[in-house]
Amino acid sequence: LIDEVLIKNTGKTAAAITHVEYWDVNWHQLVTQWVRTGEAGVLGDHERDLFNKNFIQQTSLRPFAGTASAPALWASMTPSIPPPVDIDEPSGHNWYPAAIFLAPLTQHVSPDDAFFNQSAFFGDGNASCPAAVRDGLPGSQCTLPSAPAYLQPAMLGLRTPLQLAAGEEIKMRFAYGYVPRGWAEAVLDEALQPYRNLSWNALGDAVSARLATKTSSTNPAIAPDVSDVVDREATWR
Repeated sequence: LIDEVLIKNTGKTAAAITHVEYWDVNWHQLVTQWVRTGEAGVLGDHERDLFNKNFIQQTSLRPFAGTASAPALWASMTPSIPPPVDIDEPSGHNWYPAAIFLAPLTQHVSPDDAFFNQSAFFGDGNASCPAAVRDGLPGSQCTLPSAPAYLQPAMLGLRTPLQLAAGEEIKMRFAYGYVPRGWAEAVLDEALQPYRNLSWNALGDAVSARLATKTSSTNPAIAPDVSDVVDREATWR
């Protein structure tokens, strides 16, 4: 998912503002539930929450593995107990969730502007004014290297301080996604390269011309056709 943000200072004087890109992971694990209507849906959500007690959430700020790209925000979940099934065995529960990321495509991330801890981020604030934003807290006070996954303690948040002259506008792009099983992170990073160019039409060009990334030159077996995925998502957007 590509998020393109355009901010313009329509005033007659310079302005200092802060943009925060936020992803509430809300990682309800996949559980087979045949009835999801009405009260059954509430009970189903509770069951999925309880299933997360079997996992540990981890977050980090790092580049895509095997690349020199700008650091991205990452979250992953690993079982805290031995999974009852192997990864290829059928199961009504997802014991092997994929890692997810929030990647800035047009700017560098300072560790002080990366947030991972929902409780510390919101503090005594709310969704419209989180404490970390209101008080200018550094990311070092909102870390979550590892924690039990019950009730979803993790988040991915990225703060971008901006200085805009009168009439100035700025465009930013962010990528949200996950790493499918068997895919190399470097392949995903390569697929995102065109979106790092702000002169490239992120929607129109994606549907009119497929991305060139087809296979990895070093290991084609782990490089699926990512252009199909990116084109499809761009069209949906």
